[in-house]
Formats: sequence, C-alpha cells, structure tokens
Amino acid sequence: MHVPQSRTRARQLGELALRRDRLGAVVDRLFSARLCLVVAPAGCGKTTLLGQLVEVADATVVWYRADDVDAEGRAVLEVMEGAFRAAFPGVAGDWADAGDAVRAIRNAVDRPTLLVVDDLQSLEGTPSERLLERVVDNAPPSLTVLAASRIPPRWNLSRWRVAGELLELGVDDLRFRSWEVESLFRDVYGTPLPPDDLAALTRRTEGWAAGLQLFHLATRDKPAAERRRTLDALGPRLRIVREYLVRNVVEELPGELRRFLIDTCMLGRLQGGICDRFLGRTGSQGLLEELERRQLFTFSLGHGGWYRCHEVLRAHLEAVYVDHARELEATARYAEAGRLLEGAGAFSDALLAYCRAEDWDAVARLTGHRGPELSDQRLDWVDTLPPALLRLDPWLMLAEARRHRAAGRWAAAVTAYSDAEQAMADGADADRCREERSALTAMVDPTAVDLPGWLGMLRGALRNDPMAAYWRGGGSDDPRLRMVAGLAALAAGRVGLARPALRTVADDPDASPAVAAAARLALAAADALAELPVGPYDTTAALGAEAAAEELEKLGLGGLTRLALLLRSLVTDGAGGGPAAVVGAGPVLRTTCRRDGDRWGESVAGLLEGWARLSRPAGVGPDGDAAEGVEAADLLDRAADDLDRLGAPVLGALAASLAVLAQVRAHGASGETRARAMRAESRARTLGSPGAQAVATLALAEADLVHQAELRAQADVLAGFCGLVLPGPPPTMPAATPVAPGPVPAPSVPAPTPSPMAVTCFGGFSLVVGGRAFDMASVKPKARKALRLLALHAPDWVHRERLIQALWPDVDVATGARNLQVVVSSLRHALEPGTGRAESTLIVRQGEAYRLALPRDASIDRLDVDRAVTVARAALTAGDTDRARAALTRILDLAAAPLLPEDGPDEWVLPARDRYRAEVSRAAQDLARLHLTDGDARAAAAVAERGLVADRWCDGLWRLLVEASTAAGDVATATRARREYADVLAGLGLSGEASDLGRVG
Repeated sequence: MHVPQSRTRARQLGELALRRDRLGAVVDRLFSARLCLVVAPAGCGKTTLLGQLVEVADATVVWYRADDVDAEGRAVLEVMEGAFRAAFPGVAGDWADAGDAVRAIRNAVDRPTLLVVDDLQSLEGTPSERLLERVVDNAPPSLTVLAASRIPPRWNLSRWRVAGELLELGVDDLRFRSWEVESLFRDVYGTPLPPDDLAALTRRTEGWAAGLQLFHLATRDKPAAERRRTLDALGPRLRIVREYLVRNVVEELPGELRRFLIDTCMLGRLQGGICDRFLGRTGSQGLLEELERRQLFTFSLGHGGWYRCHEVLRAHLEAVYVDHARELEATARYAEAGRLLEGAGAFSDALLAYCRAEDWDAVARLTGHRGPELSDQRLDWVDTLPPALLRLDPWLMLAEARRHRAAGRWAAAVTAYSDAEQAMADGADADRCREERSALTAMVDPTAVDLPGWLGMLRGALRNDPMAAYWRGGGSDDPRLRMVAGLAALAAGRVGLARPALRTVADDPDASPAVAAAARLALAAADALAELPVGPYDTTAALGAEAAAEELEKLGLGGLTRLALLLRSLVTDGAGGGPAAVVGAGPVLRTTCRRDGDRWGESVAGLLEGWARLSRPAGVGPDGDAAEGVEAADLLDRAADDLDRLGAPVLGALAASLAVLAQVRAHGASGETRARAMRAESRARTLGSPGAQAVATLALAEADLVHQAELRAQADVLAGFCGLVLPGPPPTMPAATPVAPGPVPAPSVPAPTPSPMAVTCFGGFSLVVGGRAFDMASVKPKARKALRLLALHAPDWVHRERLIQALWPDVDVATGARNLQVVVSSLRHALEPGTGRAESTLIVRQGEAYRLALPRDASIDRLDVDRAVTVARAALTAGDTDRARAALTRILDLAAAPLLPEDGPDEWVLPARDRYRAEVSRAAQDLARLHLTDGDARAAAAVAERGLVADRWCDGLWRLLVEASTAAGDVATATRARREYADVLAGLGLSGEASDLGRVG
C-alpha cells in the first residue's frame, strides 16, 4: 500500500502560525503522561498545536495522520510501521497485529519518543481504533502518544486518568485569548487591529482559530472601514466562513442532529425541556449531550442543564433557517422562542428573540417588568439591539449607559445616563440613575463635590496621604473598602502592603464579580512592580494579568480589559510580549481612550508605557538611548499633567518622578535635571508616596555624580521598604560634567544591614542574625513579645500605640510610651551590641512607628507562605497543576504548625493566625483534590489528615478524607474519619447533620 509522505511526516509550522507560549509550556508535562489527548472541534488549531509541541520537544518524533482508509487494523499497522521505520531504521517489520507492533516498538524505542496521531476521529468505532488503544496501553515508558481528535476516542480513558497517565487538552485550552489574537494580527499577519475591533473579533469568534484566519483572509489589504463591515458580517453572511462551517461541521452531522441544531438556533440558549416544548417532541436532552460529546461547538453552561452553540455557528444556523423559512414562519418561531426563554428566566435571550420577531409590545412589556434585572447583568446584548429601540425605553437607555461605562466609553456613557434619567419617572430608579451619572462625572471632574462611600475614599487617597485610606479601609468588612485600601497602598508604591490587601478582595466570595476582577487586575499590577524586570511569560504578574483580562472580558468590562492586556504585554517577556510590545500597543490604546473620553485609561496607559520604556534594555531604541529617554520623558510628563488635572496628584507624582528619571537618562547629569529630581522627591515625600520618592531619589542619584553611591543606596532602601523593583538598570549615561554638590535629602529609612537574617514564626519563634541564632532568653518577656509582634508585621511599620496596646493594655499612653522606649532599647542592645539608638539597622523608627528591618537577603517563613499562596492561586487559574502542587505543598510544609504559639490567645496575633489557618486548610483541600484527580487516593487522604491537624473544624477536609480513604480501600480510616467528624459536629450542636457524611464514597 502506498502511503503519502504527508501522513508520516511531522507537521512544520509555517510563517502564519503563532507560537503560543501558554500552550508550548505543555511540553514540560508531556513526558510524564502515557497519552496526551487533544479534543476540539474543526478549526480549533489541533494540528498546529501538535506541530508546535513537536518543534519544542526534545524527542524523536513518529508522525501518523489517520485516514478513513485505515479502518481495518492491517491498514493502520502498515502506515505506522513505515512511520516508525523512518525514525528507527532497525525496527522489526511485518506487523500482523497489535502484539507485533508493541514488541517491535518496545525493542526499538530506546530514547524519549513522541508518537503523534493526528485526525484520530477518522478511526472512530473501527478495529484500528481498538488496535491503537492496545498500542497506547502497552507502550514502553520512553514512548508518549500525542493524539488529536474532533471527538473523544472510545478508549478506556478513565483507567489512564486515574493512574495520572492522561493529559487532556480541550477547546478552552486551544481558544485564542484576546492578547493572543492581538499578537496574531500584529506579529504574524502584520495587520494590527484597533482595540475595539480586537475585542469584537475575539468575542464573535470566541477565540476560534479558523474564524480568526478566515477573517484575516477576507480582509487582507482592505481598508479599516471595510474590515469593520466584514467583522459585523462574520458568521451569518461571510461566504468563506459559511463554506467552512458547511463542509467541516454541518455536513459531518447525522441528519437528526443537523436538523435539531437548525430548528433550535433561534433559542440562543438550549435546554432539554425548553427544546422539547419548542419542537413539540421528546428526547432533546439526549441530543444535546450527544452534540457536546461530539465537540461540535455545543457547550454545557454547567448549571440547570443549559447549553449554547458557539456564536459563529449559531449565527450561521440562523441564516440557514431564515433563508429557507417563510418570513411569517420565522417571525412566529422567534416570538415563541422569546416566550419560552422568558418563562425560564433567560431574559436577555428572550429580549433578543422578541427583537428578531419584531414583537415590540413584548419587548416593552419585558423591559417594563424585568428592566432592573436586564440592566444589572452582563450587557453584551445591548450591542445587538436596533439603535431606534434603545431610544424607546428608559431601562434600555440605562443598560446602554452602563454598557458604555463598562467598555470605557465614558463620554457616551454620561450622555446615555442623562437620556435615561430624563426618561425615567421620579423615584428610586431615577435617583439610582442620577447617582451613577454623578459618580461617573465626578471621576473626571476634580472640582466636583467629594463622592460618598468607597469612591469618595478612593478619590481622597489619590489626592493626598494615600496610606490614611489604607489604614481606614484595610480592616473593613466591605470588599470595596478593602479594595480601596489596596489601591491606595499601590498608588503610594507600598507594594508589600497592597498585595495582601488586594488578594483578600480577589478571593472574597462576598465581593461582586466586577470588584473581585478589578482587584485581580490591581494585584497583577502590584506583582509586576515587585517582579520587574521579568523573564518568562508565566510569572505571577503575567498569570495574574491574563486571569484578570479573561474575567474582565467575560464581565464585559472592556475599559479595564484593555488595561489588563496592556499590563500583560508589559510583564511578559515572550512571544508577542515584553516592553517592546507594550510600546507598540500603548499609543493605539491611548488613542482609543482619548476617542472614548476615558481620560483615566489614557493617563494610566501613559504611565504604564512610560515605565515600560524605562525598563527596556540599553540600545533597543531605534535612534539610541537618548531618543528613547526623550520619548519616555515626554510621555510621562503628559501623563503627570493629565493625572494632576484629574485630581490624582499621588499618581501624578509617580509619573513625574519617572519622567525626570527618563530625562536624566536621556540628557545626562546636569544642574537642571538635578534640580528637577530634587523637586520631584520633595513633592513625593509631601504627598506621602514613598514609591514615587524612591524613583525620584534614583533619578537624583543618576543626576548627582558626587553623591551617586549614597543616593542610590537610599533609593534601594526606599524601594525595599515599599517592596517594588526600580525601573531597569540605567542605560549607559552620556558623558557629563560633574555637578556641584548640593544638599542631599536625608534618608527616609536606615540602610539595611548586610548580615543574613532568618525569621521563623510558625511552630515557635526563632531569629537568626549574622548567621547565629538569637538567644531569646537574653531579653525580658515583654521585649520578646515586642520582637515577635514586629516580626509578624515585617517589613511593614507598626504604630507605637499598637505595640503599647499589645504589651501594656491597661496603662495610659504616656506610661506605655516610656515602657516601649525601654523595651526597644533593650532589643537593640541585644540584637546589635555596642550600637547606638541612631545607628540601629534592625529595629528602626520613623515618627511614631517601628519596624523590624529585613535585609534583601533575609528570609521570613510568613512571607514565603504568602508568596507560595500567590503562586498556587495563579497556577491553579492557569491550569498548571505541577506548579500548583509544588506551591501548595510548600504552604503545608511551612505553615501547618501554629503561628507564634508562644503568644497563646493574645488578640494581636489571632487575625493573622486565623488567616494562615484558612490558607493551610484551603491549600490542603486544593492539593487533596489534585491528588484525587491524579488517581492517588492515598496521597489525597494523607494531605487531608495533615490539613485537619491545622484546622479540625474544616468540613471540606473531613469529607475529602472520607472520600479519599474510601477510594483507597482504607475502610478503617474512612470509618474513623466519619466517627470523628460526627463528634466535631456534635460539639457544634449539629449532630443531626452527621448522617450526610455516611453517604460520601
């Protein structure tokens, strides 16, 4: 039998293929699996992914593309034998059955090898499919099978899944994220898309690779206006898309499934009972499940048995239905769809169906009765309504205003709010509309009366003394106030304080989705300031920015999404990323913000782009370093002026400090740059922004050649105090005449000690200074407690009143202050013998606050736990289970023991103890679930027991222990766990609920 070489030759990636780092990273997990299975519909990029993995994998590759002609086992054996012989010339031949194939492969494969099987669906239900299963099941450890298929093979996948030998990738893994769409059109196709078109294309195609390529083919060399019209036609009217869907999707369906999809497409959202009533039949649920199994662009929504079709396919099916149905019939069916969807509570889908039926009375009734619910949810449906309809109903006007606001079109939002307010009758609804309009207006008008609540608190933090807002909002039960606290600390440059504050909001189940997603974006920005300059794409900041962008995009918050994408470009040093990418994307984003009246977005984008330019390595500017510095200085000066005009001088101070740093690097040291740096430092200090102060001090160091080393040390100390990384190493400075010395600003915090330090807080306090363990018995109990309290908050400052309250709760402030001085003096003397008060580098004071100063090379287990928590959550979000497993294990290793057990039930330690206990409990649950997914039930049970040592009251851990023990066949442990959990519930007065656990497993 003659076999074309294309069926046994590895797919080579062409120039028009985007190497996606996110998917390329799969190769790190590839060789720990027996089978890597990629299952997704046509056109999702399966073959391209196989080619990318082959390109980066360090292994011998055997490539086999299945075909219908291989249905009989003998045929597939002949093709595979030829493919193996090309890679292993000495392989035994004449394969007659699976046994021959396995023996030959085992004897020949003596090094890491990939058997790549493309188009596996061609063998569905054939003897060849069963033969391949035997080969996979009996392959040697050095062979990994990488297979791609449109439908899952009929193999016993559960066996490999439980054994941890199956790596699965699906349609969501292959879906192009918005930043990947941006890179595809900018770097591969060479036709960058404006942000609006980029967002619309990503939304309409849902990241479908073929849809993106077909759009590119249809719009090559076309003007922007025509590309936009093509984007509007994508799906229902674009000929090449229709041809692709007909040939590769619709024609492959059995007749019953094809008819079912066409007849139900006007529902938008599908559910078995709804479809049965709509079609006057039964059995729709089974058809939906079969469509999902076939991976034919039908996705489960995960609740209530609801499904939906991919947007491009649904639009095509609607066009097919309308083309073949009579106009009156189509109108009636849309109206019936609207009634069924309305009755099921799917109001936005019902509204769209009524609009397509042109049933304006039903539209008016639905908006009148369900207006608040429609305008409070995700608002993408607003863009699909006829513009004239939006002028007829006040609730639709309000929804349009909120849609504009979410997308960052602030000028249009203010106009739409005014229209809605005038159309609404006086009352609570009109007041709510007026409040939202006033808040939006006040955000861009610094002369407006201060806003109430959390928005007013945020505006105040951006005007002056941001840390006051941090201390006010940090302990609040309101997630919005805690987010303001985190944003205030971030604006001040206090990254070390901002990150935990924002993390509590991002993980708070009581926070609204929008607030949680915004907190994740701010957290990614804080991570970036702590990580720059960055390396690979999978840093904490990059993963956080990606996750934030996805969430914000799903919520329809386009204004914040584009900032998340810009941030992601800034912190990613990979394909399509890095500072060079953000410098290219920045001007487009700023132009879009300016057009939409989003002055905040434009200013913050300028600040990000300016920071990116300063972080670029020397010599990358097209005209040299000086030209790069001039561009960055001009950009940052504009951003500083805009932020000042918006009433945000705290952020303006940061932009101004970065601008003077860029100016120094462009023009060198001079009297002018030195004077400007001193003014920037003074302004930052006055506004209470140590982050801006650190940058300005760095600029002053580069401008003052006489005191450069001393000033650079001060900048490093300030940066360490804040927890941020200063913008890149300075490029080679132009030659300059030394500047006459002038007054040097006094350091805000003392220089750090070079001695190594290690602090342990979990399981008992210990301190290592200068390589030697500190003898805690050398100081009195109050001094030991003060040291532990400072260590608990290190490297942050602790106000003296907090120390006094913890150490002497019953004395007056004056007496407590005197006592504190004695305690601090004794600690300094014990930690650094012979050092005077002003010379101490470990216990330092600023105003009325003290802190334990940690050198750069210090380690503290509490901060290590915080970092592990950040990595674990980012890795779980990204689906990187190996990285998540390592981080979760580290959390348990470090924090399973009690925090500062010496301090018993003291109130000052309880909140932190509770927080870390919750982190340990959560880590144990996540790690146990990962072990269960991997099929290692005994490891899952061990982790659950370990977590229960730290948190005996965790319901989830008890249930996981019973489930894992039962799965492992450990009946004794499962029985003991049920009994002990019943005792726990009885102790809480909940003994009646213990019987629920008896059904677990």
